[in-house]
Amino acid sequence: MIKDAGCNNQRLNKARFIQFFVMLALWGMSYSTVLAKCYTYDDACRLMRVDYDNGKSIAYTYDKNGNLLKKESGNSCDVILPQTLDE
Repeated sequence: MIKDAGCNNQRLNKARFIQFFVMLALWGMSYSTVLAKCYTYDDACRLMRVDYDNGKSIAYTYDKNGNLLKKESGNSCDVILPQTLDE
């Protein structure tokens, strides 16, 4: 009996491709899983800040009409607290 070597090579290549794809997908899921742990909103229910588990944050600034003016990213340690007036 003569076995078809080409067929075995195709199966091996297909198995390697599937193995590579699964490993790539698992790596991508583990790398991109960064969850937000804190959302901050203003009195008009606009998103002002998002803090992530990895220490990064995004701050949003709006104009008086509610249009987004600025989106800044940085570290959660860079928290600037609003000033209050003491009477």
